[in-house]
Parts: sequence; structure tokens; C-alpha cells
Amino acid sequence: MLYNYTGLPDCSPQGLTLQIGDTSAQWYKKDLSSYNLLENNTFFHGAHDLIEVRTPFNVIRNNYWHNEEWMSAPNCGIPNDVAGNRLITDFGPITYRNLYEYNRVGFSGIASDYKQGGEGIELAGHHSIVRFNFVFNNKGAGIYPYNKGLGGDPPGYNYIYSNTVYHNGYNGFGPVDFGGIQISNSLQNIIKNNIVYNNFGGPFRGQPVSNQIYGYNWTDSNGDPLFMNTNGSDPFDRQLPDLRVKATSPVIDAGGFLTAVTSPGGTGTTFTVNDPNYFMDGWGIIRGDTIQLEGQGGTATITSVNYDTNTLTVDKQLSWSFGQGISLAYSGAAPDIGAFEYPQGPDKQSQADDDSDGVPNTADRCPKTALAARSYVNSFGCAKPVADKFDIKPDFNATDINGMHSLELGILAFGKILYAGKNILLVKITAGEDERLNLDTGLNITQGKITLNQSSLPQLSQSATITLYNTSFNSPKILRDGEECKECTIHSYDRASKTLAFSVPGF
Repeated sequence: MLYNYTGLPDCSPQGLTLQIGDTSAQWYKKDLSSYNLLENNTFFHGAHDLIEVRTPFNVIRNNYWHNEEWMSAPNCGIPNDVAGNRLITDFGPITYRNLYEYNRVGFSGIASDYKQGGEGIELAGHHSIVRFNFVFNNKGAGIYPYNKGLGGDPPGYNYIYSNTVYHNGYNGFGPVDFGGIQISNSLQNIIKNNIVYNNFGGPFRGQPVSNQIYGYNWTDSNGDPLFMNTNGSDPFDRQLPDLRVKATSPVIDAGGFLTAVTSPGGTGTTFTVNDPNYFMDGWGIIRGDTIQLEGQGGTATITSVNYDTNTLTVDKQLSWSFGQGISLAYSGAAPDIGAFEYPQGPDKQSQADDDSDGVPNTADRCPKTALAARSYVNSFGCAKPVADKFDIKPDFNATDINGMHSLELGILAFGKILYAGKNILLVKITAGEDERLNLDTGLNITQGKITLNQSSLPQLSQSATITLYNTSFNSPKILRDGEECKECTIHSYDRASKTLAFSVPGF
């Protein structure tokens, strides 16, 4: 979890929580900061941007980004429209072939100069893939293909497909970039199979809007896509808004295939397609894309993409015909529109599930679950923590534990702990794989006492409110490691119910 970049003064446009690469004039041709994997993180409260990506071949997936107004006041007179306050920025002369997928990108605040900024995803590089992202409630544009005029290959030719872009651009402050997808002198971006709905100023804005390639996008003119739950105003709540679609949604099976086979009909593991830039072979970082041919139930994994010859190589034999549609793995008769692929009946088994945990990649928040933990994953594909002894606990099966909001754990006979307003990571990653976090062994609640193993559960060692039941005191005091805790605060003690409530700064 990365947040609050540094001790900058109010209204400073500088500062990032993370930057990959340096594209300054003297360095960008020498920068080797590529082939990075950034996943399962939470980023919030950055000054200029939460992240700037300035190099090629990076994978950024399964993260939550929010950057609401955390500065004291906007409109600070910063010149040249440089304030930013964006979530994700991809730019520079050597910024290309990056993958942004399965991210939640929301709640960007208005920039501190009231002008440019506040976008969810800014794309000023080229030939990057942006897919399966939920982009919502940003004060600027949701997705912003932009030409910064930095030289090198011209920005554009980005592949923006299968995203859900909802309720962006509503700010009430003035002339910032807004709309669902706002274009600024960026050419030939491919915008396909996206839900772009209920954005201020419309789905597509800017210029040149016409010099892009559009297909199978669902906008306001098509009607309500039927999201699960559009409520949600708390940036620290990772669950809402829930922009998955209902079973009756008209976007199900309404998408188009990404491209088509151009090889003559045949069987094998290598064939050509009209446009290979929708796909990636893992770039030596992750597993390659799982693809599916039109009208077939089986899938295959891409092991190599030759972008110069338009050739795909896969890990198993396929049979194809000239002109046959090809897409990433899907459920039903055709791909869905938007970031969520609705699982349908027996066809659900045909969806790609790289870690074999029963949750398809399109819904899996923990895409690398360890073998021993696969029988214990929740509906988000993450291994549920071991918490058998606790009878006060959330529904781990129905909640995204990558950032459990306001976690409460306890035992009715003894007491409970509440981490109000905090996001607690309950995912355990060992050697790159998701394992079960053992709360039972690391946290003990007994009569009048709570102990925490900080080495095994460091995420729980922070300020909290503790309630103890069945306690009898004349004048209660809070002890921490055997000594009276001067920083602890007793809120109440009810002698009738024998209940003591107090707060602690940590353990």
C-alpha cells in the first residue's frame, strides 16, 4: 500500500507515489527500468500522479487506485496546467507495450489549479493494452489518450478494450478535461467492447474523436447496462461501486471479436491474424494471453507474438478458418462488453482460469493461488484467511480481502477489535503465490487480554478500538506489554454489562 508521497506544501504539483523510468533528455535512451510486474497493491493520495510509467514492457494489474481531494484547497495559481492529480500516467518517447488490466481506478480529485488533471488513466505513450479495468467517479476524464509533444514515436495506437468507464468528469469546478474517454491529439487508438456510461459531457470527447477506431462500445444511447450496484462514495471501500453486470444485462454476448484469422484454413499452433496488437505473450513477465476462436469452446495460451509478421504461436493445436474471429477467452456465444465477463452455465468451464481455483481470470483478484489454498478461495479468487475460532468476523467469501474495509474480529465470550475506516490486507503472498493468512495462530483474544504476533500479522499492528466483554474492574487501566499505556484511551466502562471499550495506537 503506497500513499501520501512526501511532506510537500499544500498545492504543490510535484510528487508521485511511484515512478517507473526516467525519460529526461539525458536518460531516456539509456533507461532499462522495464519488465516490471506491479500487482495486488493499493495506491492513494499522490500529489502529481499516483504512478508515472515511462518505459516499455511493464505489467500493471489487479491494483486499486484512488486520489480524491486530499490537499487543503484547489485553485492555488499553479501555472501552465501542471497540477495533475491523476491516478495512472503512461508517457514518454520510449513508453510503449505496457499492459494495464483488472485495475480499479476511481475517485481522482480535481487538480489544484482547477484546470488540466484529475484523469483516471492518461495514455501518452503508444501500443499499450488497457483492458478489464473499472474506471469510475474521477473528476476528470476516465481514460485520456493524450499527445504531450515529447518527441519519439507519436502517441496513439493504444488498444483500449473491455473496460467499464462510469460516471467520470462530474466536478463542478471548471474547464478540466472530462467525459468518459477524452482524446487530445492522439491518433488511431482502438476503442472496442467498452461500457462508457453516464459520463459528464458524453462517452467520447476531445479531438480528433474521428481519427480513432471504434467498435461494439456500449454508451448512454444504448440504454442501461444494468450494473450490480452503482452506489458508493467512500474511496476506501474497495467493493463499491460494483460495476459488474446483472444476469439480465444487455451487454452479455454483445461484444465483438477483437480481430480475425488471416491464415488459410488449417490446423496447428502458429497462424496469422489481422492485428496481433490486442494480445501479449507475457513478455517474459507473466503467462501469455488465453485466446478463444469464434464458435469454439476450447482455449489456448499464447506463447509468442510476432508483431512484425502478425503471427501468433499457441501452446496447443487449434483448427481455424480464414476470417474466423478471435478474442480472449469468453463465456457464452460471444465476448461481453465491459470489464466483466458474465459466467454462463456450462460454458463457465471454458473461461480461462490460470491458477485452477475455480474463479476465472476475468474475476480473479488473486490470479496465482497456491495449490494447497485453492479449495479455500472466495468469490474473488483469493484464499480466505484461517479464522475458525472467531465468531465475530466479516463474510470473507463475499468480500474482497485485498483491502478489507473496517475489519472487525472477535470472540463473543471475550471481546473484539475494530479497525474503523482502515483497509486491512488479508492476502498472504509467498514466493509470488496466494496462501491462507492464519489469523487463528497470530491473534489471540482471551479473558481481559489480546495478544498479537506482529511478525506473522504486521498488518494488524495499527490503531484500533478494542471492546472487552465479561470484565470486572473498579478502576480499569490499559496495559501494553506489561506497562500502563499512556497513549491508550478508555471510552467507556459499563459495570452492569461488564463491557470495557478503549482505543490503542498499535500493538
